Amino acid sequence: MMGYRLTRRPHLALIALSLWLIPCAAESVDESAARKAGEAAVKSVIPRKIDYHKLKFSLVPFGVKVKEITLSENERFANHPLRTWPFFARAQDVSLTADLLPLFIGRISVNDLAIQHFQANILVDKDYSLNIGDLLQQKRGPLMNWLRIKNFHATDGSINIVDATAAQGAAKLSFDNIDARFTGFAVKEKFNMDISLRTPQATQSNVSLRGMAGPLNSVKSNQMPIDGVLTVNDAPILPFLAYAPKNLTAYPVSGVASMKLQLKGNTWDGMSSQGGIQFENMVLAAPDGKQRGKAFSMGLDIGHNVFSLKRNSLDINNMAMTIHGNKMTVNGVVRGIPKQPVMDINLRANGLEPTKMEEVYPFVRAYLPKNLSYSGTTNLNIDAQGDTNNLTATGLLDSSALGVLLPEVFEKKQGSKLKVDFSAKLVPSQFTIKASAKVQGEDIKMLNARLFKDGLRAVLANRLTTKQLDNVFKTTEQLAISTVEGVMNYENNYIRLDNMQLKQLTDNQGIVADATVTGSLAVNSLLVRWDVNARLSKERSQQLVKIAPNLATLTDNEGRIPFAFKVEGYLDKELVVSLR
Repeated sequence: MMGYRLTRRPHLALIALSLWLIPCAAESVDESAARKAGEAAVKSVIPRKIDYHKLKFSLVPFGVKVKEITLSENERFANHPLRTWPFFARAQDVSLTADLLPLFIGRISVNDLAIQHFQANILVDKDYSLNIGDLLQQKRGPLMNWLRIKNFHATDGSINIVDATAAQGAAKLSFDNIDARFTGFAVKEKFNMDISLRTPQATQSNVSLRGMAGPLNSVKSNQMPIDGVLTVNDAPILPFLAYAPKNLTAYPVSGVASMKLQLKGNTWDGMSSQGGIQFENMVLAAPDGKQRGKAFSMGLDIGHNVFSLKRNSLDINNMAMTIHGNKMTVNGVVRGIPKQPVMDINLRANGLEPTKMEEVYPFVRAYLPKNLSYSGTTNLNIDAQGDTNNLTATGLLDSSALGVLLPEVFEKKQGSKLKVDFSAKLVPSQFTIKASAKVQGEDIKMLNARLFKDGLRAVLANRLTTKQLDNVFKTTEQLAISTVEGVMNYENNYIRLDNMQLKQLTDNQGIVADATVTGSLAVNSLLVRWDVNARLSKERSQQLVKIAPNLATLTDNEGRIPFAFKVEGYLDKELVVSLR
């Protein structure tokens, strides 16, 4: 996008200079008369004042040389508070040679147009209007249709951009070392282009755009077609952080970007891009600098993206994204560009390693229970819609190949089933999430099995001795859960379980019980409040009844003993089991 914008401005410069310089030479060497003739010719195309310091003519070959030429600022932006420059554009040296004969039949045929040591200043206001808007919207006069330039070459140039629309305050960017060359230029035809420049904070020229452009549109400059290759090498990304949304939990503190894209089309109707973008030495850190991730690389393999100002959209088609070795595929559309981008995308990944993602983005820990650990891979399929102020997401997480451990709660080995079907509402700019998920798991190990024995003891306290209970329910810290199924909600750093069903809790002697858990877990403090409804298995119930026949009155119609209790306390300290 930036590459395309930069290519349009030399066209305006060469058109203005050609229309202004040639009538100057054709009239006479009377500077005053030449200046008036030039200004009259160019006024219909360029609604700006043009001044110069020195003008020199030659007849063999026919040519004009100008020293220190300036182009005035757009009157609407003349008193803008962000404007700090005296002129919109200036050039130290301009020279032109042309064929004399075509002038007599109303045609302009320029052999060479050279501009040296030039500078332009671009200002984008908060309403997205530009100080070059009057130039872009100006209609082309009939004289333009007969303009031809065999060779145009602008060297040692710079473009300063001040953008008031940036989220973090006005962005101030300077692109220099600009070298722009066009050959075979004609308004109604295609022409060759070769442009290079240096991005902010780069040590050398690192951007090039080579290919074909044209023909020019008679009304809109952004409808000019381009068919070329845009190449960027090691462009520092920090100068562009002014465009990052406010209030994020992390921002880049280092990184460079490189890309090679095949561009085809125009930015109004649709500019397609294919190729790759690579970010290296990326490091994310919290705004206060207290937490930061490891350096990582990120690559984008662009299948066929299409950007359109007419539709204010970016279509994303089969774009592969690789972050720190994790590969994802993105499809969808981003609408409302550039003012209010809203995305509607699908994100898929197979074999994603969460541990690698946490290395580069450790801030995800804010969403997770303290002391939770994991290893292995997970698959995801997510649909997301919205922006940084309101984002909704639905999808499926298949973490069967992921091992997960939360001490004093559960352990899941790699290979056991765990699928999460979720929906969520996020506000990324405030780092808040409200989510609901249906959980399905198998072969998960409970690490606080003593809670069940303590709960059963509390219920049967007056009917059974501890020794009798120990004969049936051995003291153990672990129970294997055959299946887990239920709803888990997340909001404000609390996880709430709603009727989470734990089926076939088993020790080394067989099935012990089934249970349903409802309650909460505080992510940061590990404070739990659980209500547990359980039923001993038929076999264990019968064993207890055999030891204490008075328990027969407690059995249900399946011959099982139900018991209910509550658990309160901190997982990493002490839990208290009591009757409900």
